[in-house]
Amino acid sequence: MNLAVSMSPRIHRIAVSVFFFIAGLTFSTWASRIPDIKDKLHLSEAGLGSVLFALPVGLMASLLLSGWLVSKYGSRRIVIGAAIIYPAILVLLALASSTFQLVVGLFFFGLIANFVNIAMNTQAVGVEILYRRSIMASFHGLWSLAGFAGAAFGTFFVSQSISPFVHFTLVAIASGLLVLVSYRSTLPAAADVHPPGVHGAGVSDAGPDRLCHRRDHHDHPQRERRHAGLAAQRHEVRAVANRDARAAGAPGGA
Repeated sequence: MNLAVSMSPRIHRIAVSVFFFIAGLTFSTWASRIPDIKDKLHLSEAGLGSVLFALPVGLMASLLLSGWLVSKYGSRRIVIGAAIIYPAILVLLALASSTFQLVVGLFFFGLIANFVNIAMNTQAVGVEILYRRSIMASFHGLWSLAGFAGAAFGTFFVSQSISPFVHFTLVAIASGLLVLVSYRSTLPAAADVHPPGVHGAGVSDAGPDRLCHRRDHHDHPQRERRHAGLAAQRHEVRAVANRDARAAGAPGGA
């Protein structure tokens, strides 16, 4: 499948990088205000741990669903929609007035987080193919940088006694503006696997960083997107596992 893309690979790379930044910023923004939410709902340490478990449950629940959505609708639609909803859920978390509301909010926070992760990694695979070299580490590095930025902003807002609601609302608005200025430069659904100039190339089952020639150059687009989505999903699971392992081994890591 040949696809005419008028923008340079660099433009696409910047646009996709924005979504990685939004994802990292959103997660670290939530993490920076957990103590305030705990105090607001008068949760014990054990109670807080039980409540926070809803987030990984949402992540796990979305594993199959996120891949299916990306394969059916394309990574572009999913990453744009999810990147708007993901930070918006922060506002609902700030408004939670009971433990039940917070648990439900965290479940959907984790659910949408994985939609963003799989879709933006699928986009990153497409950009990487355009570059014909491995650049995935730069995207994940930006996610980490956004995490530091979110923590720094959180420290500032806490020091100024600014409520989580105001803090989360500002982040949601800023994220929405970033999506607004970047979404046009994301890769179209048809480029989830086949970029311009790489006819018949796809993401191999061995991993998203390799290219392989498909026997059938006229495979159905949904099948192509499914392979890309699943490859990106495997890549994201490995990336999350590596981040968790580094955090566990680092001094003071949780």
